[in-house]
Amino acid sequence: MKKLKAALIVGATTVAICLAATGCGKETFDTTSTAKLTFNGYDGYGTYQISNEYEWIEDVIDWYGDSINDLQRLQTETQLRDVVDYEVIADENLSNGDTVKIVAKISKSAEKLAFNLKAEEIEVVVEGLDEVKEIDPFENVTVLFEGVAPNGRATIKNTSDNYNVYYEFDKNSGLSNGDKIKVTASTNMNEENFVKRYGKKLSVTEKEFTVEGLSSYITSIDQIPEDIQNKMKSQAEDSITAYCSTWDEGNKLKKLEFMGYYFLSGKEGFSVNPNNDIYCIYKVTGSFKGALSTDEQKDRDELGQIDESFYTFYRYQDLMLLPDGTCSLDISRGARCTNRAELKCGYWSWGFSHYRVEGYTDLDTMFNNVVTKNIERYSYENTVK
Repeated sequence: MKKLKAALIVGATTVAICLAATGCGKETFDTTSTAKLTFNGYDGYGTYQISNEYEWIEDVIDWYGDSINDLQRLQTETQLRDVVDYEVIADENLSNGDTVKIVAKISKSAEKLAFNLKAEEIEVVVEGLDEVKEIDPFENVTVLFEGVAPNGRATIKNTSDNYNVYYEFDKNSGLSNGDKIKVTASTNMNEENFVKRYGKKLSVTEKEFTVEGLSSYITSIDQIPEDIQNKMKSQAEDSITAYCSTWDEGNKLKKLEFMGYYFLSGKEGFSVNPNNDIYCIYKVTGSFKGALSTDEQKDRDELGQIDESFYTFYRYQDLMLLPDGTCSLDISRGARCTNRAELKCGYWSWGFSHYRVEGYTDLDTMFNNVVTKNIERYSYENTVK
């Protein structure tokens, strides 16, 4: 039977497809026959794109053949696009193996067309999505510890190619060997957007590190090796002996006796300078040309020798333990006591003139000035007998 083409009725603003048709039946066009889905992205985060969904309209145009002109063809295509809408039913983030549906929705007005439109629900299985690559953000990332405990610092050295990963310490200063610190890895976007953009996701986001390899300030006397103590005392005794050699003629060092240490170490939570002090304590006995202040007035040349003792120290600061366990001390930074004490002996010269020495006449005064005045911020050890 010869197929009759429908005539187009042109109205004021639209072109309506003729509602009447003759023949033994209407032509039927499948509105889902040309629709295609393309899947992009990564498994678990995939997206879809629908295309070619209206290409079936070309079959309608061909069906009309030469019975319509170019303008009518364009108007027909526009009208049919208004008659049929498409919906894709899919999860937001697709995975390989998921099922996606294409549904064509045909408006009621299509019943008046000179041909039939049918819509079959199409199911499409998702495939071809790339696998997401899991990356360990701490691979090729090193935490470096620098400085001196308890004021060590932590920094990140990143030799990986994960330039879009950022690192944050829960604590990166005020560190000592043995401390635990946590490093958090993150991106500048949420996981979903990061995967969609780079095809990667972090396998872990936190890692704990133990602080090690820092030099540290010594906190007790027993951390100072014997050979270092011997060097400290040797330098102290040389310095005190050299000082005594500057006394007035007739006065001389008779005995130098090491008595022990005062050791001060900064308390936890206090920022102190120096971080530690160690005082080598000595009893100095000198032979002085003179007399006691209560003696009968005599010219100095007429006086004999008298022995008198006092106490002094030699001080070192900021003793450290190096990462290899050895003790570090700058001997050249040691310093002798600068306090001036008045001895009981001396000589008469326009009144009684006492000898003055670098040190203290009693241990209690020395301990008070050296230790007691600093116990707010320093802990101490005292080995002086």
